[in-house]
Amino acid sequence: EIDFKIQPFGLEGFFESGCEKPAIDIADSFHERDPARFELKVPSEHTIQGERFDGEFQIYHLKNTNAENKGNREDLISATSVLLDASKDDKSDWLEELLDGWEDAAKKERKGRCGGAADAYPVTIPVGAPTSEPTPTPTSKPTAAPTGTYKYQGCYNDKKKNRMFSYEAQKRNASVEKCSVLCKGYKFFSRQFKGQCFCGNSTEYARHGSASQCDCNGSNVGNYKGCVYDSEPSDSAQSSQRFLRGLKKKKRWSIYSPFKKEYYYGYRGSLTSPPCSSSVNWYVMDDQEKISRKQLERIKDLITGYLDEDCQYGTYAETRGGKVSVARPIQDSRKRGIFQCTKADYPIKAKKGQWHWKNGSWKWY
Repeated sequence: EIDFKIQPFGLEGFFESGCEKPAIDIADSFHERDPARFELKVPSEHTIQGERFDGEFQIYHLKNTNAENKGNREDLISATSVLLDASKDDKSDWLEELLDGWEDAAKKERKGRCGGAADAYPVTIPVGAPTSEPTPTPTSKPTAAPTGTYKYQGCYNDKKKNRMFSYEAQKRNASVEKCSVLCKGYKFFSRQFKGQCFCGNSTEYARHGSASQCDCNGSNVGNYKGCVYDSEPSDSAQSSQRFLRGLKKKKRWSIYSPFKKEYYYGYRGSLTSPPCSSSVNWYVMDDQEKISRKQLERIKDLITGYLDEDCQYGTYAETRGGKVSVARPIQDSRKRGIFQCTKADYPIKAKKGQWHWKNGSWKWY
């Protein structure tokens, strides 16, 4: 069992005490180690050949798994990292399992501590006004009844540097119907200005307040005003998706799936959050985990939807120019010895072996 946490600095997870944890055999004489916790941040905190990626997933290890190795170098943290790349819009089944966990945690948090409804993530709780009820639908109405399978939610104010939805599908001249097509696969879409389309999954679209005098189907909705529609599929389609996802979950899943490749970069560095102590040996995979743009948006929604102890928005994320960042700024190498493990160091003939799940960890033989 994994304890998923939404933190102001990103997404975090811990393995429950007493459960059988997975393990990884780390190079550099660290032996097989148990994971202590893991984090997901956007964008990446490492670059490869000068390129920064959309996100980064990090697992921190402290304790050696086997009794004969107990105490060996346990004063040092070993961190394995894989960078996340959404440029090809390729959905990751591995990441989907983690996102499900964090989204469920967000629902429970809002239902329990913050008294919100649990049937939708996240419950809309405006900044500065904690409430046990979702934000009511504004009084403004569209100028004509919309058609299609989508449902009108209301008209809301928007801001250039903190958009209600970060993905812009079209800049001009799109009808409501056209926006619904362009935003297929997203839960919500918004038509703004002169037919501008935005798509997203966050239900926090009302965070800038309700807007009035919105011409939702007209030639100009209004400056920084958005008519929001719910394009969620029908109940039967949702049931089918849940069924298919249930089948997938029956397959063996491992938190170490992206780390089953052989080659990586390594160096002696520090933690990326306070106290930033220099006690970490980093191992960054040279191949990236491909994810979809929709999965990236869900990560951002989870991070920006963090609620503090007073049920107020409390994320540390910067949201400039429609981008979300909780990552530490890229640091200079400071003449650290960065090495790369490649095929030249350890040539592997993949056809003569495969990965096997044995005694709670992955083995290659």
